[in-house]
Amino acid sequence: MNYEKVLVLGFGVTGKAIVNFLTHKKIKHTVVDSKPAENFDQDLIKKYQNSGLTEFIFGVNDLDNISEYDLVMTSPGVSYLHNPILQKALAAKIEIKNDVTLFLEEWKKIGKTIGVTGSNGKSTIVTLIHQMIQASGHHSILVGNIGKSPLDYLVDEQEAETIAVLELSSYQLESFKTEHAVDVAIISNLSSNHLDHYDGDFQKYAEAKIRIANPDKTKLIVNFDNEETNKYFGQILKDFKNNLYQVSFKTDISEASSDGAYTNSNGNIFVQAVHEIEFNHIKGLRVFGQHNLYNIAMSILAFDLIGLTYSEKIEKAIRDFPGLEHRIEFVREIGGIVFVNDSKSTTPDSTRAAIESFGQDKNILLIMGGLDKDMNFKVLAPYLEQYVKYLILLPGDAEKKIIDLCDLAETEYFKVSDMNEAVIKGRELSTVGDIVLLSPSTSSQNAYKNFEHRGTEFKNCVNELI
Repeated sequence: MNYEKVLVLGFGVTGKAIVNFLTHKKIKHTVVDSKPAENFDQDLIKKYQNSGLTEFIFGVNDLDNISEYDLVMTSPGVSYLHNPILQKALAAKIEIKNDVTLFLEEWKKIGKTIGVTGSNGKSTIVTLIHQMIQASGHHSILVGNIGKSPLDYLVDEQEAETIAVLELSSYQLESFKTEHAVDVAIISNLSSNHLDHYDGDFQKYAEAKIRIANPDKTKLIVNFDNEETNKYFGQILKDFKNNLYQVSFKTDISEASSDGAYTNSNGNIFVQAVHEIEFNHIKGLRVFGQHNLYNIAMSILAFDLIGLTYSEKIEKAIRDFPGLEHRIEFVREIGGIVFVNDSKSTTPDSTRAAIESFGQDKNILLIMGGLDKDMNFKVLAPYLEQYVKYLILLPGDAEKKIIDLCDLAETEYFKVSDMNEAVIKGRELSTVGDIVLLSPSTSSQNAYKNFEHRGTEFKNCVNELI
């Protein structure tokens, strides 16, 4: 790395990892954060200042002159469209990277990479792949939009040929160039998520996602049963030719025209790539729902394409996989009523998947609501109409859209003031065999720190029921 001076945007989790890495590499850098200095750990600030490499500028979101920097390091969520410093860097043709792109440039000397992006299912897929690799006896690390920054792994020496499994958001992918593309990529699906970040432009959102792959280098796995994927990637995917692997449960393997993951005559998942692998999900799984069968199919395909051998140990790792906390997570059964925590569902599409996992006639009491991210909730209307007995509405600026959804689906709703009232209301309205499902379809940031905080609050309220 031959940088003289680096500008770091933000001193959050990602910013701290960047500063730690640059200090380790003995590269001078300046940190700019719009929050005041007193919001941060003063001992940590002093530690980096004492290194003689770090300068801090707090309480600002712009700089008059950035020409003294030869690299700008950004963090997820800092918008290229709206951030004045990034706009100036682009105009001055100063290089822009984030912790993931910097990591990938260094990781090429160590091992291969599997990257997963999409609107829903990313965390589940990367965690499952990581566990499959470990079950095979190979080394892997799980990084990106899950856990700690990948740069933290570069401070310590890593074993050669370790596979890096990365969860990648559209925000992180905005800084990707051709050379940052991963070896094996998965695009799980597309739905209207984070469109507020892209001024409501779905095409810009899709274009950020496809940066994960290079047509000449990357083996790309795509869910072809997802309508938006076909709509927004149709022309782009033609460039991948022999490096494109389809996943489609609507296609029998006997009718498939290219390698990928399909169903066969027995209804099993059939993967045809480097090896032929058949997976019978009827034998038992700990995860629920059709969407998780897609997650499993894509994970097996990626495992095969990265060059590892499928075995009984790998199959056992898949069957024993419990899923992730806050993602269609069984919480408790009380008097024949089941409570399920799906706080991670921050889009209508992920809520649809949760409803389909449990829906039988009108057996779902759905808890929704929170911070609107400029999404279309009306796509849920047929699922509410078929499966939802009542909707329980949490506070937030998505309220009007969700009420309009209920009117469209002719579903009765009840407004509540907080999570505890929502849980009590759910139990009150339920009968034996019903599911009280927290699947908000929205961001949690109006009332909670994050979806984990929201899901934990739901579980605490459920566990306090007598």
